Amino acid sequence: LDVLGHIPLPPIQLRVNPDVGLVGMPDWFWIDGYDGAPIQQSRTVTIPPAAPGLPPTSFTVTVRIWPEEYDWMFGDGGSLVAYTLGRAYPNQSDLQHTYEYSSLPFGAGFPLSMTVRFGAQYSVNGGGPQPLPTIQHTYQANHRVQEIQAIVNGHQP
Repeated sequence: LDVLGHIPLPPIQLRVNPDVGLVGMPDWFWIDGYDGAPIQQSRTVTIPPAAPGLPPTSFTVTVRIWPEEYDWMFGDGGSLVAYTLGRAYPNQSDLQHTYEYSSLPFGAGFPLSMTVRFGAQYSVNGGGPQPLPTIQHTYQANHRVQEIQAIVNGHQP
């Protein structure tokens, strides 16, 4: 569990196209800085001998984590559970959300968050994998969304 608690998590950044969204138009979301590959870390542990004259006991613990799902919160009450990283612009992403109102009341934009739920397991000296508790980490960003409205001024062309 100590190795699991110190395993380096990826430096994920949340990306959106367009940079400033428009009400009523789908925005495309994706994850940058991580390719979805499993992450592993090993640590060798040495236990002092049980009695004088006996050798110390050493073993290597390897912890492996992998993403199971990505839970997106779009800041306007909308959410999405995804099993992909999305696709970077200019490709059309399979992770989309359409805002129904502007982010004007939020100053910096809607507060985006995405929580990765990682499955986890360990093995000792290359033996069979054993389950560990799922871990999760949340990444955050802001996304501005504007609204465009037609104004009729009553003048004839």
